[in-house]
This record gives sequence, C-alpha cells and structure tokens, in this order.
Amino acid sequence: MGPGSYMLEWNRTHLLFIPPLDLVHDPSGTVVQVCIRSDHEDGDTFTIFTAEQASITMAIETLLVGHVTALHKLPECVTIKEIVPGYTLTGVRKPWKYGRGKTFSLGTTMLEPAEHKWIFRFEKSE
Repeated sequence: MGPGSYMLEWNRTHLLFIPPLDLVHDPSGTVVQVCIRSDHEDGDTFTIFTAEQASITMAIETLLVGHVTALHKLPECVTIKEIVPGYTLTGVRKPWKYGRGKTFSLGTTMLEPAEHKWIFRFEKSE
C-alpha cells in the first residue's frame, strides 16, 4: 500500500493487503474486502470522487490499518465528515463470511482474511 500505487475505484470491490506490524512474531498480513458506493450517482459526486480519489483511498487505508491492527476495533459505522468540502465518507463493517472460507497468499506467505468487510458510501453532506 502507499500513495500513488493504486486507487480504490467507484462501485468496485477490492481486496486490500495490510502488511503485518511485526514481521518477526507475526509474518502474515491481512486481506480486507472494501467497496465504495453512492446512493445518489449524480455526475457532480462522481466528478468530485474522481478528483479526490487518491485522498479518499488514503483515508480508507488508514482506517482499515487501524481497525485490523488495533487491540480495540473501530465501531461498526465510521463517518468522516467533510473528507472533501461538501462530502461525507461513511464506512460500515460487516462480517466477511465469504473471505473466511478462502485461502490468500502473497508468494509463499499465507495471509489471514479479515474478520470484517467494509462498505463505504461517498455522499454529499446534508
């Protein structure tokens, strides 16, 4: 992960790799499913999302790394108000049942599926 290496796309499901914090004691990383949607797909919202895609991706990465690596997990719903002026990003986590039944690897290193998947909504602020 890192700025400029990729960007999360609108209405697409992605699998993100979150590297381990401690390579010596826990060399495996985590895979998280994430999607960004909007209930109101107007042209303005899509244009703003596209222009701010890198910063939105970075904000989501930061949230997910914090959730996966923290001792205390984030709440089920997280809102970033005014992530872009006039817009809000809301993430909801749900159990990732599908991922729990899959095997993930990076080369020869086995990866753990995250306990939760995240669905984000990028909407105009009210």
